[in-house]
Amino acid sequence: MIAKTRIILGVVRRPLYLRLKHVPHHEESVLYHNLRVARLSYYWGGLVERYTKLKFKRKALLRGALLHDFFFYNWRTTRPENGKLHAFEHSRESARRAHRYYRITRRESNIILSHMWPLGENWPKHIESWLVTFADKWISAKELLRKWLRKELKGV
Repeated sequence: MIAKTRIILGVVRRPLYLRLKHVPHHEESVLYHNLRVARLSYYWGGLVERYTKLKFKRKALLRGALLHDFFFYNWRTTRPENGKLHAFEHSRESARRAHRYYRITRRESNIILSHMWPLGENWPKHIESWLVTFADKWISAKELLRKWLRKELKGV
C-alpha cells in the first residue's frame, strides 16, 4: 500500500500536474478523471491477478493511468497544439508531455498512446494498457451518463 501511495504521489504532487484540476473533462476535471481511471484499472488488475495467472506491473499501470490524459486545454472548445481532432491526437500530446516531465517507460508510453483504442493507430500491447483502456471507457461513459441524467432530471 505504501509503494502504491508513493507512485501516485510521485506523479500527482507536482504543481504542473495539479493544474489538471482546472481543465474541464466530462463532468469535473481531467485530474479527477485520471484518478478515477487509475483507481479502477488498479482494482481490475487485482481481479485479473486473483482469477488468472496474469500479472501486471503496478508502477507502470498507475503512472500510465494518471498520465493518460495529460493535456491542458478544454477539448470542447480547443483543439490540440497540432490542430487535429482531440479524440485522435490528445494521447500523443499526453505521451509527449509525460515523457518530458516524468521520463516514462515504453510500457507507460503504450498505456498512454493506446488508451483511445480503437481510435488512433496505437494498439494496447500490455495487460496494463488494456486495463487502462477499458477503465477509461468505463469511467468516461459513467461521467457522461451522470452529466446527461443531471441535465435531464433538472427539467422534472
